[in-house]
Amino acid sequence: MSNPCTKEGELGKIEQAIDLLTKEIFGNGQKGLIRTIPRLESKVDDVLLNQSDMRITISALVKFQTEIVSIETFKAKARARALQRTAVIVSSILSFGGIIVTLIIKLV
Repeated sequence: MSNPCTKEGELGKIEQAIDLLTKEIFGNGQKGLIRTIPRLESKVDDVLLNQSDMRITISALVKFQTEIVSIETFKAKARARALQRTAVIVSSILSFGGIIVTLIIKLV
């Protein structure tokens, strides 16, 4: 048969481990896991809410930026078309003026 005294050291180690776990869970004069975990859960919920809000805000910002770039591109193309139309009109007026001058010179 085994002597009960030989297991006494193992029982002492187990008791120490249980004491350490008890102190960790209940705090031993400080905030233990029982008080800390609910606060951590609350903070995690806050972080998740903030992350969700930031995702929505970033999405709106990217959409706004895309719209601004599109508007600026549209304005640039509109300016280019306006300059082309102005160039065509000026060229037409100068050509018409040249034809009139030529007709006047031939008639005189």
